[in-house]
Amino acid sequence: MKERMIRWIAAAVLALVLAPACLAQTYRDSNGTAVPGVVPLVGCSPLGPCGGPISNANPLPVTGTFSASLAGFSPSGSNASLSASDAASHNVALPTGTDFRVENKDSNPVYCVPGTSSGVTATNASGFIAASSTRGLHGLYGSTPYSYLACISPTSSLSVTIEGGAGIVADSGGGGGGSGAGVPTGAAGTPNANVLTVQGITNGTPQSVAPPADAAASPQTISAADAASSSATWANGQTAWTGTPTANSAASFSAPSAQGLTVQATIGSGTATLATEGSIDGGTTWFSTGAFQRGGASPNSGASFTASFAGFVDTAGLTNFRVRATACSSCSVTVLVSSTINVHLLHATTLDPASGTHILSAASTNSTSIKGSAGILLAVSWLQTAPTLMDIRFYDTASAPTCSSATGVKFNFVAQANTVSAGATIQLPSGGVAFSNGIGVCITGGNSDSDNSNAATGLNLNVVFK
Repeated sequence: MKERMIRWIAAAVLALVLAPACLAQTYRDSNGTAVPGVVPLVGCSPLGPCGGPISNANPLPVTGTFSASLAGFSPSGSNASLSASDAASHNVALPTGTDFRVENKDSNPVYCVPGTSSGVTATNASGFIAASSTRGLHGLYGSTPYSYLACISPTSSLSVTIEGGAGIVADSGGGGGGSGAGVPTGAAGTPNANVLTVQGITNGTPQSVAPPADAAASPQTISAADAASSSATWANGQTAWTGTPTANSAASFSAPSAQGLTVQATIGSGTATLATEGSIDGGTTWFSTGAFQRGGASPNSGASFTASFAGFVDTAGLTNFRVRATACSSCSVTVLVSSTINVHLLHATTLDPASGTHILSAASTNSTSIKGSAGILLAVSWLQTAPTLMDIRFYDTASAPTCSSATGVKFNFVAQANTVSAGATIQLPSGGVAFSNGIGVCITGGNSDSDNSNAATGLNLNVVFK
Protein backbone atom coordinates (compact mmCIF):
# COMPACT_ATOMS: atom_id res chain seq x y z
CA MET A 1 0.00 0.00 0.00
CA LYS A 2 2.80 2.35 0.86
CA GLU A 3 4.46 1.54 -2.44
CA ARG A 4 1.25 2.36 -4.37
CA MET A 5 0.94 5.73 -2.63
CA ILE A 6 4.49 6.59 -3.65
CA ARG A 7 3.66 5.87 -7.34
CA TRP A 8 0.56 8.15 -7.22
CA ILE A 9 2.53 11.00 -5.67
CA ALA A 10 5.23 10.64 -8.32
CA ALA A 11 2.67 10.78 -11.13
CA ALA A 12 1.04 13.90 -9.66
CA VAL A 13 4.40 15.65 -9.34
CA LEU A 14 5.22 14.80 -12.95
CA ALA A 15 1.89 16.23 -14.11
CA LEU A 16 2.51 19.46 -12.27
CA VAL A 17 5.93 19.77 -13.85
CA LEU A 18 4.65 19.22 -17.41
CA ALA A 19 1.55 21.38 -17.14
CA PRO A 20 3.33 24.78 -17.26
CA ALA A 21 5.25 23.64 -20.32
CA CYS A 22 1.97 22.92 -22.14
CA LEU A 23 0.39 26.19 -21.10
CA ALA A 24 3.49 28.05 -22.23
CA GLN A 25 3.05 26.94 -25.87
CA THR A 26 1.86 29.93 -27.91
CA TYR A 27 1.58 31.00 -31.60
CA ARG A 28 3.40 34.12 -32.73
CA ASP A 29 3.01 36.10 -35.95
CA SER A 30 5.84 37.32 -38.19
CA ASN A 31 6.40 40.27 -35.87
CA GLY A 32 6.75 38.03 -32.81
CA THR A 33 3.39 39.01 -31.37
CA ALA A 34 1.72 36.18 -29.45
CA VAL A 35 -1.55 35.07 -31.03
CA PRO A 36 -4.05 33.59 -28.54
CA GLY A 37 -4.97 30.01 -29.29
CA VAL A 38 -8.59 30.89 -29.91
CA VAL A 39 -10.64 30.09 -33.02
CA PRO A 40 -13.39 32.76 -33.56
CA LEU A 41 -16.82 31.32 -34.21
CA VAL A 42 -19.61 32.99 -36.17
CA GLY A 43 -23.35 32.52 -36.49
CA CYS A 44 -23.83 31.86 -32.79
CA SER A 45 -27.14 32.33 -30.93
CA PRO A 46 -27.41 32.92 -27.17
CA LEU A 47 -28.79 29.46 -26.42
CA GLY A 48 -28.02 27.59 -29.60
CA PRO A 49 -25.07 26.27 -31.62
CA CYS A 50 -22.66 28.33 -33.73
CA GLY A 51 -22.39 28.30 -37.50
CA GLY A 52 -18.76 27.34 -37.29
CA PRO A 53 -15.32 28.93 -37.49
CA ILE A 54 -14.59 31.80 -39.86
CA SER A 55 -14.32 30.59 -43.45
CA ASN A 56 -15.46 31.46 -46.98
CA ALA A 57 -18.80 29.89 -46.14
CA ASN A 58 -18.94 31.65 -42.73
CA PRO A 59 -17.54 35.16 -43.25
CA LEU A 60 -16.90 37.41 -40.27
CA PRO A 61 -19.41 40.32 -40.16
CA VAL A 62 -17.67 43.68 -40.06
CA THR A 63 -19.32 47.01 -39.31
CA GLY A 64 -17.46 50.23 -39.78
CA THR A 65 -17.06 53.47 -41.70
CA PHE A 66 -14.83 53.75 -44.69
CA SER A 67 -13.65 56.96 -46.36
CA ALA A 68 -11.35 57.90 -49.19
CA SER A 69 -10.17 61.05 -50.89
CA LEU A 70 -10.31 61.04 -54.69
CA ALA A 71 -8.19 63.61 -56.44
CA GLY A 72 -7.83 64.62 -60.05
CA PHE A 73 -4.72 63.84 -62.02
CA SER A 74 -1.59 65.65 -60.87
CA PRO A 75 1.32 65.38 -63.37
CA SER A 76 4.76 64.42 -62.05
CA GLY A 77 6.55 66.20 -64.87
CA SER A 78 7.81 62.89 -66.27
CA ASN A 79 6.78 61.94 -69.81
CA ALA A 80 7.36 59.31 -72.49
CA SER A 81 6.24 58.85 -76.09
CA LEU A 82 5.82 56.27 -78.85
CA SER A 83 5.95 56.96 -82.58
CA ALA A 84 6.30 54.69 -85.60
CA SER A 85 5.40 54.44 -89.28
CA ASP A 86 4.58 50.76 -89.37
CA ALA A 87 1.88 48.40 -88.13
CA ALA A 88 4.16 46.62 -85.63
CA SER A 89 3.95 46.74 -81.81
CA HIS A 90 6.26 49.20 -80.05
CA ASN A 91 6.78 49.72 -76.30
CA VAL A 92 8.37 52.24 -74.00
CA ALA A 93 9.18 52.45 -70.29
CA LEU A 94 6.50 54.27 -68.34
CA PRO A 95 7.44 57.64 -66.85
CA THR A 96 7.49 58.32 -63.11
CA GLY A 97 4.08 58.06 -61.48
CA THR A 98 1.37 55.80 -60.11
CA ASP A 99 -1.17 56.83 -62.73
CA PHE A 100 -0.73 57.78 -66.37
CA ARG A 101 -2.46 59.87 -69.00
CA VAL A 102 -2.16 58.12 -72.39
CA GLU A 103 -3.01 60.30 -75.41
CA ASN A 104 -3.41 59.14 -79.02
CA LYS A 105 -2.33 62.14 -81.05
CA ASP A 106 -3.01 60.58 -84.45
CA SER A 107 -6.18 60.84 -86.57
CA ASN A 108 -6.52 57.04 -86.55
CA PRO A 109 -7.22 54.65 -83.66
CA VAL A 110 -4.48 52.75 -81.81
CA TYR A 111 -4.46 49.73 -79.47
CA CYS A 112 -2.35 49.74 -76.26
CA VAL A 113 -1.58 47.37 -73.37
CA PRO A 114 0.58 47.88 -70.21
CA GLY A 115 3.05 45.29 -68.96
CA THR A 116 5.55 44.55 -66.23
CA SER A 117 8.50 44.05 -68.58
CA SER A 118 9.90 45.20 -71.91
CA GLY A 119 8.49 42.03 -73.47
CA VAL A 120 4.92 43.36 -73.49
CA THR A 121 3.38 43.36 -77.00
CA ALA A 122 0.23 45.07 -78.28
CA THR A 123 -2.16 43.59 -80.84
CA ASN A 124 -5.33 44.75 -82.57
CA ALA A 125 -7.22 43.10 -79.69
CA SER A 126 -5.56 45.32 -77.04
CA GLY A 127 -7.17 48.35 -75.40
CA PHE A 128 -8.77 50.66 -77.98
CA ILE A 129 -7.94 54.39 -77.97
CA ALA A 130 -9.85 56.41 -80.56
CA ALA A 131 -8.25 59.07 -82.71
CA SER A 132 -7.28 62.25 -80.84
CA SER A 133 -8.43 60.76 -77.52
CA THR A 134 -7.05 60.41 -74.00
CA ARG A 135 -7.32 57.39 -71.68
CA GLY A 136 -6.28 56.89 -68.05
CA LEU A 137 -4.04 54.02 -66.89
CA HIS A 138 -3.60 52.95 -63.26
CA GLY A 139 -0.04 51.83 -62.65
CA LEU A 140 -0.64 48.62 -60.63
CA TYR A 141 -1.30 45.06 -61.74
CA GLY A 142 -2.48 43.65 -58.41
CA SER A 143 0.44 44.61 -56.17
CA THR A 144 2.95 44.67 -59.07
CA PRO A 145 3.52 48.04 -60.73
CA TYR A 146 3.37 48.34 -64.49
CA SER A 147 6.66 49.44 -66.00
CA TYR A 148 6.04 49.45 -69.79
CA LEU A 149 3.35 50.40 -72.29
CA ALA A 150 3.06 48.81 -75.76
CA CYS A 151 0.95 50.26 -78.61
CA ILE A 152 0.19 49.36 -82.21
CA SER A 153 -1.33 51.36 -85.09
CA PRO A 154 -3.11 49.27 -87.76
CA THR A 155 -2.78 52.27 -90.12
CA SER A 156 1.02 52.55 -89.59
CA SER A 157 0.77 56.01 -88.00
CA LEU A 158 1.60 55.54 -84.32
CA SER A 159 1.86 58.72 -82.24
CA VAL A 160 1.23 58.30 -78.49
CA THR A 161 2.34 60.36 -75.49
CA ILE A 162 2.35 59.13 -71.87
CA GLU A 163 2.33 61.55 -68.94
CA GLY A 164 3.13 60.26 -65.45
CA GLY A 165 1.52 61.49 -62.25
CA ALA A 166 -1.05 60.54 -59.62
CA GLY A 167 -4.82 60.74 -59.45
CA ILE A 168 -7.83 60.09 -61.61
CA VAL A 169 -7.41 60.76 -65.35
CA ALA A 170 -10.51 62.07 -67.11
CA ASP A 171 -10.96 60.28 -70.44
CA SER A 172 -11.63 62.51 -73.43
CA GLY A 173 -12.40 62.11 -77.12
CA GLY A 174 -14.25 59.34 -78.97
CA GLY A 175 -14.35 55.59 -78.55
CA GLY A 176 -15.21 53.69 -75.41
CA GLY A 177 -18.80 54.22 -74.40
CA GLY A 178 -19.19 57.52 -76.22
CA SER A 179 -19.29 58.71 -79.77
CA GLY A 180 -16.46 59.99 -81.85
CA ALA A 181 -13.97 59.15 -84.55
CA GLY A 182 -12.10 55.92 -84.89
CA VAL A 183 -14.85 53.28 -84.87
CA PRO A 184 -13.07 49.95 -85.41
CA THR A 185 -13.58 48.46 -88.84
CA GLY A 186 -12.64 45.25 -90.58
CA ALA A 187 -12.98 43.29 -93.77
CA ALA A 188 -16.22 41.39 -94.35
CA GLY A 189 -15.91 37.80 -93.14
CA THR A 190 -12.67 38.39 -91.20
CA PRO A 191 -12.93 37.93 -87.39
CA ASN A 192 -12.04 41.05 -85.43
CA ALA A 193 -12.95 41.24 -81.75
CA ASN A 194 -12.76 45.03 -81.76
CA VAL A 195 -15.40 45.58 -84.41
CA LEU A 196 -18.55 46.98 -82.86
CA THR A 197 -21.66 44.79 -82.69
CA VAL A 198 -24.01 46.60 -85.05
CA GLN A 199 -26.02 45.66 -88.11
CA GLY A 200 -23.68 43.74 -90.39
CA ILE A 201 -21.55 42.45 -87.49
CA THR A 202 -21.93 38.97 -85.97
CA ASN A 203 -19.84 38.07 -82.91
CA GLY A 204 -17.13 40.51 -83.93
CA THR A 205 -17.10 39.33 -87.56
CA PRO A 206 -18.09 41.93 -90.17
CA GLN A 207 -20.76 40.62 -92.51
CA SER A 208 -21.60 41.76 -95.99
CA VAL A 209 -24.77 43.85 -95.80
CA ALA A 210 -26.55 43.30 -99.11
CA PRO A 211 -30.22 43.84 -99.98
CA PRO A 212 -32.32 40.70 -100.25
CA ALA A 213 -32.73 39.22 -103.69
CA ASP A 214 -35.82 40.01 -105.73
CA ALA A 215 -38.63 37.52 -105.06
CA ALA A 216 -41.07 36.19 -107.62
CA ALA A 217 -44.58 35.16 -106.57
CA SER A 218 -46.43 32.22 -108.08
CA PRO A 219 -48.25 33.15 -111.31
CA GLN A 220 -52.01 33.66 -111.21
CA THR A 221 -54.62 33.38 -113.96
CA ILE A 222 -57.56 35.66 -114.79
CA SER A 223 -60.47 34.18 -116.75
CA ALA A 224 -63.48 36.36 -115.87
CA ALA A 225 -64.55 40.00 -115.68
CA ASP A 226 -65.21 41.62 -112.30
CA ALA A 227 -68.84 42.53 -111.79
CA ALA A 228 -68.98 42.32 -108.00
CA SER A 229 -66.73 45.15 -106.78
CA SER A 230 -68.29 48.45 -105.75
CA SER A 231 -66.89 51.88 -106.57
CA ALA A 232 -67.12 55.22 -104.79
CA THR A 233 -65.93 58.64 -105.92
CA TRP A 234 -63.68 60.39 -103.44
CA ALA A 235 -62.15 63.88 -103.49
CA ASN A 236 -61.00 65.27 -106.83
CA GLY A 237 -62.64 62.48 -108.78
CA GLN A 238 -60.60 59.67 -107.23
CA THR A 239 -62.29 56.26 -107.52
CA ALA A 240 -62.08 53.76 -104.64
CA TRP A 241 -63.00 50.10 -105.14
CA THR A 242 -64.22 47.85 -102.33
CA GLY A 243 -65.83 44.44 -101.99
CA THR A 244 -64.81 40.96 -103.13
CA PRO A 245 -64.30 40.85 -106.90
CA THR A 246 -65.88 38.17 -109.08
CA ALA A 247 -64.10 34.83 -108.84
CA ASN A 248 -61.08 34.51 -111.18
CA SER A 249 -61.34 38.17 -112.18
CA ALA A 250 -58.30 39.48 -110.22
CA ALA A 251 -54.73 38.41 -109.51
CA SER A 252 -53.84 39.82 -106.09
CA PHE A 253 -50.40 39.90 -104.42
CA SER A 254 -49.15 41.09 -101.03
CA ALA A 255 -46.46 43.76 -101.06
CA PRO A 256 -44.95 43.79 -97.53
CA SER A 257 -41.73 45.84 -97.26
CA ALA A 258 -41.35 45.82 -101.05
CA GLN A 259 -40.51 49.13 -102.68
CA GLY A 260 -41.58 48.04 -106.12
CA LEU A 261 -43.03 45.25 -108.24
CA THR A 262 -42.32 44.28 -111.80
CA VAL A 263 -45.55 42.99 -113.30
CA GLN A 264 -46.22 41.10 -116.52
CA ALA A 265 -49.75 40.32 -117.73
CA THR A 266 -50.04 38.12 -120.79
CA ILE A 267 -53.41 37.76 -122.55
CA GLY A 268 -53.11 34.24 -123.92
CA SER A 269 -56.54 34.07 -125.49
CA GLY A 270 -59.67 36.18 -125.89
CA THR A 271 -59.74 39.86 -125.10
CA ALA A 272 -59.53 41.67 -121.78
CA THR A 273 -59.31 45.11 -120.21
CA LEU A 274 -56.94 45.01 -117.26
CA ALA A 275 -56.64 47.55 -114.42
CA THR A 276 -53.61 47.81 -112.09
CA GLU A 277 -54.58 48.75 -108.54
CA GLY A 278 -53.00 49.13 -105.12
CA SER A 279 -54.20 49.02 -101.51
CA ILE A 280 -52.80 50.45 -98.28
CA ASP A 281 -55.26 48.81 -95.88
CA GLY A 282 -54.59 45.13 -96.48
CA GLY A 283 -56.79 44.74 -99.54
CA THR A 284 -60.04 46.31 -98.37
CA THR A 285 -59.91 49.49 -100.46
CA TRP A 286 -58.22 49.71 -103.87
CA PHE A 287 -57.07 52.63 -106.02
CA SER A 288 -55.72 52.93 -109.52
CA THR A 289 -51.93 52.43 -109.51
CA GLY A 290 -49.98 53.10 -112.69
CA ALA A 291 -47.47 50.69 -114.24
CA PHE A 292 -44.38 52.26 -115.81
CA GLN A 293 -43.73 50.48 -119.11
CA ARG A 294 -40.30 50.19 -120.70
CA GLY A 295 -39.01 48.77 -123.94
CA GLY A 296 -41.42 50.51 -126.28
CA ALA A 297 -40.90 53.48 -128.52
CA SER A 298 -41.01 55.65 -125.39
CA PRO A 299 -41.74 55.08 -121.70
CA ASN A 300 -45.45 54.93 -120.89
CA SER A 301 -47.54 54.81 -117.78
CA GLY A 302 -51.08 53.58 -117.50
CA ALA A 303 -53.51 51.85 -115.19
CA SER A 304 -55.77 50.29 -117.83
CA PHE A 305 -54.57 47.96 -120.57
CA THR A 306 -56.35 46.16 -123.42
CA ALA A 307 -53.30 44.16 -124.50
CA SER A 308 -50.48 42.26 -122.83
CA PHE A 309 -48.05 44.49 -120.95
CA ALA A 310 -45.05 44.52 -118.61
CA GLY A 311 -43.96 47.34 -116.34
CA PHE A 312 -42.73 48.52 -112.98
CA VAL A 313 -45.10 49.53 -110.18
CA ASP A 314 -44.01 51.76 -107.31
CA THR A 315 -45.46 49.95 -104.28
CA ALA A 316 -43.78 51.93 -101.51
CA GLY A 317 -46.36 52.21 -98.73
CA LEU A 318 -48.73 49.69 -100.32
CA THR A 319 -49.78 46.48 -98.60
CA ASN A 320 -51.26 44.84 -101.69
CA PHE A 321 -51.22 45.05 -105.49
CA ARG A 322 -53.54 43.47 -108.03
CA VAL A 323 -54.41 43.22 -111.69
CA ARG A 324 -58.20 43.18 -112.16
CA ALA A 325 -60.14 42.45 -115.33
CA THR A 326 -62.86 45.02 -115.90
CA ALA A 327 -63.79 43.28 -119.14
CA CYS A 328 -63.14 39.73 -120.33
CA SER A 329 -64.35 37.91 -123.44
CA SER A 330 -63.25 34.26 -123.31
CA CYS A 331 -60.02 35.58 -121.85
CA SER A 332 -57.13 33.75 -120.25
CA VAL A 333 -54.60 36.12 -118.66
CA THR A 334 -51.43 34.99 -116.86
CA VAL A 335 -50.07 37.50 -114.32
CA LEU A 336 -46.51 37.35 -112.98
CA VAL A 337 -44.97 39.69 -110.38
CA SER A 338 -41.51 40.01 -108.85
CA SER A 339 -40.97 42.18 -105.77
CA THR A 340 -37.87 44.23 -105.08
CA ILE A 341 -36.53 46.70 -102.51
CA ASN A 342 -34.31 48.23 -105.18
CA VAL A 343 -36.26 51.29 -106.21
CA HIS A 344 -36.33 51.94 -109.94
CA LEU A 345 -35.50 55.41 -111.17
CA LEU A 346 -38.77 56.89 -112.36
CA HIS A 347 -39.41 60.09 -114.29
CA ALA A 348 -42.55 61.87 -113.18
CA THR A 349 -42.85 63.57 -116.54
CA THR A 350 -43.39 60.21 -118.24
CA LEU A 351 -45.27 58.42 -115.48
CA ASP A 352 -48.53 60.29 -115.97
CA PRO A 353 -48.20 62.46 -119.09
CA ALA A 354 -50.65 65.27 -119.70
CA SER A 355 -52.64 65.78 -122.88
CA GLY A 356 -53.30 68.94 -124.83
CA THR A 357 -55.80 70.22 -127.33
CA HIS A 358 -56.76 73.49 -129.05
CA ILE A 359 -60.00 74.96 -130.35
CA LEU A 360 -60.29 77.58 -133.11
CA SER A 361 -63.49 79.53 -132.52
CA ALA A 362 -66.20 79.38 -135.14
CA ALA A 363 -69.34 81.44 -135.60
CA SER A 364 -71.21 79.17 -133.14
CA THR A 365 -71.34 78.38 -129.44
CA ASN A 366 -68.36 76.03 -129.96
CA SER A 367 -69.72 73.38 -127.53
CA THR A 368 -66.88 70.81 -127.21
CA SER A 369 -66.17 67.78 -125.01
CA ILE A 370 -62.45 67.86 -124.17
CA LYS A 371 -62.50 64.73 -121.96
CA GLY A 372 -65.46 62.42 -121.45
CA SER A 373 -64.41 61.15 -118.03
CA ALA A 374 -62.98 62.49 -114.78
CA GLY A 375 -59.90 64.57 -115.38
CA ILE A 376 -57.73 67.46 -114.28
CA LEU A 377 -57.50 70.83 -115.99
CA LEU A 378 -53.84 71.88 -115.89
CA ALA A 379 -53.45 74.94 -118.11
CA VAL A 380 -55.56 77.37 -120.16
CA SER A 381 -54.39 80.09 -122.55
CA TRP A 382 -55.74 81.87 -125.62
CA LEU A 383 -54.74 84.21 -128.41
CA GLN A 384 -57.35 86.76 -129.50
CA THR A 385 -57.26 87.99 -133.11
CA ALA A 386 -60.88 89.15 -133.35
CA PRO A 387 -62.05 92.70 -132.49
CA THR A 388 -64.99 91.40 -130.44
CA LEU A 389 -65.39 90.13 -126.86
CA MET A 390 -65.96 86.40 -126.34
CA ASP A 391 -66.88 84.22 -123.31
CA ILE A 392 -64.98 80.97 -122.48
CA ARG A 393 -66.77 78.63 -120.04
CA PHE A 394 -65.48 75.26 -118.70
CA TYR A 395 -68.07 72.70 -117.60
CA ASP A 396 -67.76 69.63 -115.34
CA THR A 397 -69.57 67.31 -117.73
CA ALA A 398 -68.96 64.01 -119.50
CA SER A 399 -70.36 65.27 -122.83
CA ALA A 400 -70.44 68.41 -124.91
CA PRO A 401 -72.10 71.02 -122.67
CA THR A 402 -75.43 72.76 -123.24
CA CYS A 403 -74.23 76.33 -123.56
CA SER A 404 -77.64 77.85 -122.76
CA SER A 405 -77.45 76.24 -119.28
CA ALA A 406 -75.27 77.26 -116.33
CA THR A 407 -75.35 73.71 -114.92
CA GLY A 408 -71.84 72.38 -114.42
CA VAL A 409 -70.04 75.67 -115.10
CA LYS A 410 -66.69 75.60 -113.28
CA PHE A 411 -64.85 78.56 -114.85
CA ASN A 412 -65.95 81.61 -116.89
CA PHE A 413 -63.18 83.58 -118.57
CA VAL A 414 -63.69 86.74 -120.63
CA ALA A 415 -61.55 87.05 -123.76
CA GLN A 416 -61.38 90.79 -124.51
CA ALA A 417 -61.29 92.16 -128.04
CA ASN A 418 -57.83 92.15 -129.57
CA THR A 419 -57.79 95.93 -129.36
CA VAL A 420 -57.88 95.56 -125.56
CA SER A 421 -55.89 92.38 -125.03
CA ALA A 422 -54.11 90.07 -127.44
CA GLY A 423 -54.61 87.06 -125.20
CA ALA A 424 -54.06 85.62 -121.72
CA THR A 425 -52.66 82.69 -119.75
CA ILE A 426 -54.66 81.51 -116.74
CA GLN A 427 -52.75 80.73 -113.55
CA LEU A 428 -54.18 77.45 -112.15
CA PRO A 429 -53.06 75.61 -108.98
CA SER A 430 -49.82 73.64 -109.42
CA GLY A 431 -51.68 70.32 -109.30
CA GLY A 432 -54.44 71.50 -111.61
CA VAL A 433 -58.21 71.56 -111.01
CA ALA A 434 -60.19 68.29 -110.84
CA PHE A 435 -63.32 67.72 -112.92
CA SER A 436 -65.35 64.81 -111.53
CA ASN A 437 -67.34 63.91 -114.64
CA GLY A 438 -65.39 65.24 -117.57
CA ILE A 439 -64.14 68.47 -119.13
CA GLY A 440 -66.30 70.47 -121.58
CA VAL A 441 -66.09 73.98 -122.95
CA CYS A 442 -68.29 76.65 -124.68
CA ILE A 443 -67.06 79.74 -126.52
CA THR A 444 -69.91 82.21 -127.00
CA GLY A 445 -70.42 85.85 -127.91
CA GLY A 446 -71.71 87.19 -124.55
CA ASN A 447 -70.44 87.21 -121.00
CA SER A 448 -72.90 85.05 -119.08
CA ASP A 449 -72.89 81.55 -117.54
CA SER A 450 -75.81 80.66 -119.82
CA ASP A 451 -75.06 82.80 -122.89
CA ASN A 452 -76.03 81.00 -126.08
CA SER A 453 -75.03 83.56 -128.71
CA ASN A 454 -72.55 82.74 -131.40
CA ALA A 455 -68.93 83.68 -130.97
CA ALA A 456 -66.81 85.22 -133.72
CA THR A 457 -63.98 83.51 -135.50
CA GLY A 458 -60.41 84.37 -134.56
CA LEU A 459 -59.95 83.02 -130.99
CA ASN A 460 -57.30 80.32 -130.51
CA LEU A 461 -57.93 78.40 -127.23
CA ASN A 462 -55.23 76.04 -125.85
CA VAL A 463 -55.97 73.52 -123.05
CA VAL A 464 -53.67 71.12 -121.14
CA PHE A 465 -55.34 68.37 -119.16
CA LYS A 466 -55.10 64.79 -118.00
